[in-house]
Amino acid sequence: MIRLARCTPLALVAALLVACGDREPTTTPGAPGATPSWALQSAVVSEHPIVLAAAPGLTTAAGERLAADLRELSSQVAGAAGGIVVDYPFEGSVFPPGFVPPTFLWHDDAPRADAWLVRIEGGAATPILTFVPGPPQEPGWVDPRAIGETNELYEPTPYQASAHSWTPSPELWREMQARSVDAPVTITFAGVVTDAPVSAASTVSAGSVAISTSRDEVGAPIFYRDVPLMPSVSAKDGRIKPLAIDAVPIIEWRLRDVTRPASKVVLTGIRRCANCHSFSQDGTRLGMDIDGPAGDKGAYALADISPQLVIADDDVITWNSFPGKRDGKKTIGFLARVSPDGRYSLATLNESVYVANFANYRFLQVFYPTRGIL
Repeated sequence: MIRLARCTPLALVAALLVACGDREPTTTPGAPGATPSWALQSAVVSEHPIVLAAAPGLTTAAGERLAADLRELSSQVAGAAGGIVVDYPFEGSVFPPGFVPPTFLWHDDAPRADAWLVRIEGGAATPILTFVPGPPQEPGWVDPRAIGETNELYEPTPYQASAHSWTPSPELWREMQARSVDAPVTITFAGVVTDAPVSAASTVSAGSVAISTSRDEVGAPIFYRDVPLMPSVSAKDGRIKPLAIDAVPIIEWRLRDVTRPASKVVLTGIRRCANCHSFSQDGTRLGMDIDGPAGDKGAYALADISPQLVIADDDVITWNSFPGKRDGKKTIGFLARVSPDGRYSLATLNESVYVANFANYRFLQVFYPTRGIL
């Protein structure tokens, strides 16, 4: 956990948590005053000499020696390279301000490494140090209703499963973002062997990534439809649909503020398909394709955005009502778009569209227009 200590100048204090469980601090056998091992439970680092937190069995002399070794190790880590590949974030990634803490993923070629010293450095501020255990990334939650006979639970590849992970605390991530606005910060991971003495020689690998924070906010929540990938195959004629009609109510409309850890469900249980959508540039108007009555897939809803948005009959038109429509030809109003000021919508009419559905949920559908009139 990160604490900001009020002093002059400001000292950034970062807890160093070691992946050693509840083991008691130990010392390396040998001469008196030998360096303690990585079993030290916690310590803090500031721009002043390293201050050690209370740790049972740690003497003053041993603490001073450990502080010196950690400073030396930190300087070694700053220029170290080799053995560690940071998979995420990508080099040069730019995050919006206030973005939720990302999960760092990396691979370490050193099999002996069982904990990682992380050094966060940027600008003139004192580098931040923290220890991380680097466990595998935890799988995300899966809605059990979205698991059917035609799909399966996600299984990571062997490479993904062997990755180490670390998610900064919200406090630490805020500091990292504050430091990376004017110039990137470099995050260096150094693999260490925790049963060896604490010294620069105990690092067995290192790798780094540089990231930045933009001055521009995202500025609005992200609206999306959460759709299960569950293709259905008709037993009668073998026709494939991207989603069975009885599974449509599982679809959820969601809003996600990137500064919050989770999205918000704003609509669920809808029994008709409603999908391709757009907003006016000022975010005041929504346009969305819906399946209308009597199989009219050209129905289209236009509604003003409000805290509780209601789409009534008066808000729905059908693109099939346009003059000059060919006899027997039905249109869907392909990929309609609301104008920037929300006064108009533009769509492709009398269109011809190529569509191919597949039973493999990994490659569910291909569709694109081949002809149309705006």
